[in-house]
Amino acid sequence: MNTILIKGEHIRKEVEATGVVTPGMQVSLVGAAGGGARKAFALENDLIGGGVDDDYAIGTVIQTGVMPPGAEVYALLGASENVAKGDPLQGDGAGALVALGTGDEPNTIAFAAEAVNNATSGPIRIRVEVS
Repeated sequence: MNTILIKGEHIRKEVEATGVVTPGMQVSLVGAAGGGARKAFALENDLIGGGVDDDYAIGTVIQTGVMPPGAEVYALLGASENVAKGDPLQGDGAGALVALGTGDEPNTIAFAAEAVNNATSGPIRIRVEVS
């Protein structure tokens, strides 16, 4: 994939990076991660020719997309996560998505659009449908 938004529309917003940000990370525009987290993802910086593998540096302006339900996004799945197609996902507070814990249904950000077993120590790409 060479774009974060696969299908659907989004509202583009900008926010300053407080750390290194990889396109596809879930980003917090206001507030903390967890309940009520906004369904916003860092987009590739196509305004200057950036791709999905081009990180944003600390202090730069991040192009983000606030995604409506049904949009498909090329997001990041957290380390050591194993999810099946259709599994509900929530943010891990660091930009990746993880399997939803029991009782955490209000925190659902997206559903896995494919089965992925991430046996690595870092996040990997996953197609998701925003909830």
